[in-house]
Amino acid sequence: MNEGHIYKSQRRWLYLLLSLAGVSFILLVIWGTLTNPYRASRTASVVMMPTLQPTVSSTVTHVPTYVVYARAVNATAESIALTLPTPSSIPDVRPDLQESRKRRYIMNIALRTAVALYPPPPNYDPQSEITPYVRLTPLPTEEPYPSAPTANGAIYDVSLQDDPIGKQHKNSNYWVGYIGGERISVYAGRQKTNATQGVVLIMMSVMEGGEPTTRIIEYTTPTQIGPVRITGEIDGQFALQAANGSFLYFDLSTRQWVSPPPLPTPSLSIPPLPTLSPLPTL
Repeated sequence: MNEGHIYKSQRRWLYLLLSLAGVSFILLVIWGTLTNPYRASRTASVVMMPTLQPTVSSTVTHVPTYVVYARAVNATAESIALTLPTPSSIPDVRPDLQESRKRRYIMNIALRTAVALYPPPPNYDPQSEITPYVRLTPLPTEEPYPSAPTANGAIYDVSLQDDPIGKQHKNSNYWVGYIGGERISVYAGRQKTNATQGVVLIMMSVMEGGEPTTRIIEYTTPTQIGPVRITGEIDGQFALQAANGSFLYFDLSTRQWVSPPPLPTPSLSIPPLPTLSPLPTL
C-alpha cells in the first residue's frame, strides 16, 4: 500500500513538472517572437515606407499683352465705378431702363478715367498679337435681294423675319432708305386683328438719354380699305396702293396722310414769228 501510494505521488509530481515546462516553453517562444530585432526592423521598414505622390507638371500658358492690359483696366474701372455717385434719373428714358442706363453711364466715366490713369504701353497694338484668319475657300456670293429702287432708297418684299414689332401686323412690303442723312424703314400692310385696317409703320433711331434707341410708330389709314403696299417714294412722300386699287399718299416729314401730289401743269409756248427781211432796193 505504501509503495503504491508513493508511486502515485511521484507520477503526479512528474505531470506537474511537465505541464510547467510546456507552459514555460510557450512563453519563451512568444517572448522571442515579440523581441526579435529582425522582425521589428522589418515591420518598422514596412510602416515607415514613404508614399509616392503623383508628379503634376504645370503648363505655363502665354496670355497676350492686350488681354492683360484689358483685365487691369476693367478691374480699375470697376473700383472707380464704386466710388462714383449715383446719377439722377435720366429724362426721356423708361423706368425699367433707368438702372441699366445709369450703370452704363457710370462705367463709361470709370473706363475713361482708368485709361487716363493707366494709359496703354508705348507702341501698344492689340492686332499685333492676333493671328489673322485666312479663308482658303472664298464664301459663295449671295444673290442681291430683289428690290425696286426709289428716289432715296428701295422697296423690298417682306420675308418671315421682317416684322419689326413681334408679329402684331401683317406687312405687305417695306422701304429702307436715307432721308436727311438718317436711316429710316417704312413698313406697309394691315392689322392682324382687323384685316380691313391698313397701317404704315415708321421705324427710326432716336436719341433718348444720350443713347440711340429704335422707335416704331404706327399710322393707320384714314379709311378701312384693307392692306396697303408701297409703290413709290419721292422726297419722303410715299405712294401706297390699297387692295381695291385706290391710292393713298403719306408724307414722312409731317407724318400725315396727304392728298395726291398735283400733276405738272403743261405750259403753252408760242414760237416767235419769223422776222421778215426787207426787200431789196432796185
